[in-house]
Amino acid sequence: MRTIQFVIGIFICILFFNQSSYFVQANPSDNFQVSMNVQGWATVITNESTGVGETSAILHGFLAGDGGVLCQYAFDYDTVSGEPYAFSTAWAGAIHSPQEFSQGVALLNEGDLYYFRAKAKNVNGTSVGSEKTFLTLPNNPSNFHAVRDFLVTQINLSWTIGSGANKTFIVRKIGSYPANRLDGVILYNGTSNHYNDGAVVAGTHYYYRAWSYCSEGSLHQFSTNYDEDDCIAMVPTVFDIRDIMVIDNVIPALEITVDVENTGDIITDITMTWVLERADTGIFLDTGSDTFAVLPHSTVTYTIYPITTYVGSVRITFMGASASAFKVFATSSPPTGGGGGFAPPTKPPVVPPILPTILAVTGMELPCLLLILFAIILILLIIIILWKRRKKK
Repeated sequence: MRTIQFVIGIFICILFFNQSSYFVQANPSDNFQVSMNVQGWATVITNESTGVGETSAILHGFLAGDGGVLCQYAFDYDTVSGEPYAFSTAWAGAIHSPQEFSQGVALLNEGDLYYFRAKAKNVNGTSVGSEKTFLTLPNNPSNFHAVRDFLVTQINLSWTIGSGANKTFIVRKIGSYPANRLDGVILYNGTSNHYNDGAVVAGTHYYYRAWSYCSEGSLHQFSTNYDEDDCIAMVPTVFDIRDIMVIDNVIPALEITVDVENTGDIITDITMTWVLERADTGIFLDTGSDTFAVLPHSTVTYTIYPITTYVGSVRITFMGASASAFKVFATSSPPTGGGGGFAPPTKPPVVPPILPTILAVTGMELPCLLLILFAIILILLIIIILWKRRKKK
């Protein structure tokens, strides 16, 4: 009998440390049996997270031992390692070991490192697993634009950095958008919000896609979504001013033309300014300016009508869009008839065009001049009407 009690005592110790339930039976010949259920704490293991997104993740755990009774499970998590944890999921389940369990967490920060642990409890108390980490995804870049440069052959990229991102990762492809981050040329992987792509060929259509990237230690994540834009590289607009021709050098109204060429691929406006001055002293005689568009790879002949009474050597200078040209020539007086006999053929007196002359003298734009003329006519009509009414009285 004492032997049986000794054996039972050994079993009780073993059962207590194993935290399990056992049925113990002595030798059948002794006609004696003992049934016992020893309860203990749960044993829990923290597993890796899955389904990590920008603001959510799924946390996993494993109940290795239940202590002989049903257990509930939950998770602690925070952006700072160790206790106390700022967030915990609600207790759930009623499970026995061995059993996996999981819970989803939401409202997380983008591109942030989180620490978490699994925990289980039964009637005897709460057990916790070891701490693990996961890194949420950053948001994709936004407001991504690809714009051709007007000064050099390049495409200028700009964007808004995605929340939670350490870097922006840009891939370029010719002819179509990159299907993924490996489909094309990795153009940029940095912390800025702009990049100038100078490795382009004029006339080529480039497609860009941009992802966000973040990292913490050995963990790194790319954004699931991306932003995109495309652009055709162009030869920038470069103006050339040349071939000044003096059509009429007789004062007071001269006529001069100049060729303005756009050697680029883009239709562009140019503001052309001209100055007429004496060649010897540089004294100003007349000036003016106009703005007009020049088609790509084309030339516009620009005509002006300077007004001056000076006879002698003069210089006409044209300036616009970092280009310029000048020409020196002599003005002359209108020809007059001879004293007797037959006079050589003479050029008829020059009657300058009214509108160009007024515009050249006043420096006004045509719409402004027409508005002033209309106002003058209206005032004259009012004066005439008032004068007639007064005369009748």
